[in-house]
Amino acid sequence: MEALASRWSALLADLNDLRVHIEPARLREIVAECTAALDGKLAAGEEEPLHSILALAYYRLGETRRQLVHTRAIARLRPDDVLAQRNYGGSLIEVGQLTEGISVMEEAANLPSPHRSRTLGDLAFAYTQARRWDDALAAFTESVRVADYTSERDLMSLAAHGAQLGFRQQSLEFLARYLQVAHGVELGERTAPDVVRDVAANHPEWLWFVAGVPPLRLVILQALTVDPLLAGHIPWDHFSAEIITTESAQSAEDVFATMKPLSDEATLAVLRDGGDGDGSK
Repeated sequence: MEALASRWSALLADLNDLRVHIEPARLREIVAECTAALDGKLAAGEEEPLHSILALAYYRLGETRRQLVHTRAIARLRPDDVLAQRNYGGSLIEVGQLTEGISVMEEAANLPSPHRSRTLGDLAFAYTQARRWDDALAAFTESVRVADYTSERDLMSLAAHGAQLGFRQQSLEFLARYLQVAHGVELGERTAPDVVRDVAANHPEWLWFVAGVPPLRLVILQALTVDPLLAGHIPWDHFSAEIITTESAQSAEDVFATMKPLSDEATLAVLRDGGDGDGSK
């Protein structure tokens, strides 16, 4: 039993790390094995990791409706867990159930958690899909205010959601801070675009997570002043090909075209008023 639990734990670790490439055929094998295990007799505590593995496997396969089955199951098993509720809300939104998904995300954002900034960022993006622009701005601004500026994940989230919401300048600032925290990049007096240009030229692998966020990818390419078609030296496709399905691969330009412009001043004001804090607010 311990060996099986260890194997499931290793599978979860690989599925959670988008830098680990898993062939679709292998993902299908994982789905078949875990589905069979769910249908069998399970000991206490064994159901949740199986649902987690299946949710991540279906995510990588781009099968969002099947993913939803398992994120819903996890949310029911862990009603007070922010990550479980956030993932469930995100899955609902992925399949077009905006109203229900936003409701779940709003509840998750109100739960006490060290993940609150990331949850608010996801909620802000969900609001944009419902064309609730003022709510999107409020949620993202609060996400900036409560973020832990020593957390790699919070900074990654701010960079991604900033780009998704049209905060191009701030997105690069958050990305530069992420590179400083995650990889020890010296910022000095350099501007954020200069930092990103240097990293893209010398350590493109540090930008692995950008592949799944087309608006952030576009922001970086604009900072590089490079035509997207000529950016072959950055290994985006290796990381995103198995995840970004045809129907969901809307270009960043189209995303920006549907966005109501948001005021950068709102985010700048938050940063000026204490955004450099330690996240203790």
